[in-house]
Amino acid sequence: TAVDVRTVRWPDLDPEATPEMAALLDSITFVQSDIREFVIERNEYDLICILGLLHHLEVPDQVALIRKCTGTPLLIDTRIASAEVDAVGDYRGMLIKEHGDTREERDEVPTASWGNETSFRHTEESLTRLLRDCGYPLVFQARPPHRREYTFYFALPRAQEKGYRREKRTIGAGRGSGV
Repeated sequence: TAVDVRTVRWPDLDPEATPEMAALLDSITFVQSDIREFVIERNEYDLICILGLLHHLEVPDQVALIRKCTGTPLLIDTRIASAEVDAVGDYRGMLIKEHGDTREERDEVPTASWGNETSFRHTEESLTRLLRDCGYPLVFQARPPHRREYTFYFALPRAQEKGYRREKRTIGAGRGSGV
């Protein structure tokens, strides 16, 4: 399931030119919706990816989005603040003015936020705190070398959220090794 409020970013492939890619895209359900209004049922997905979106939301909307994902592993690709300039509650980073002076102007810019005039970019430490505050105690981050202002986060929920097994398991059991 892919959710985006703007259909301009949805792929439009010629099935005859690229049949494999067209078949793959055919297996995806595209939903036009503001993510702030999109319902995510508990345990509905195996993984939720928030790609290039989080830094376009205000802090209350970021918290609400992460909380409604709680229980499902998250992969986040987001811009981070280059400096700690602003604070919103316990979170630190930078308030960013979105493109366009009016709602209508912002809605026409595919890379601008949908609706809000400002958004919030966290510092790496602040975003890790947000994820932990919302029920993700295990947070891994990596900064890609080709996109210095972005950071990738992989966040895992508490073990009991999805019924993960707590017993010890042997890696490679039955394959001639036991680690």
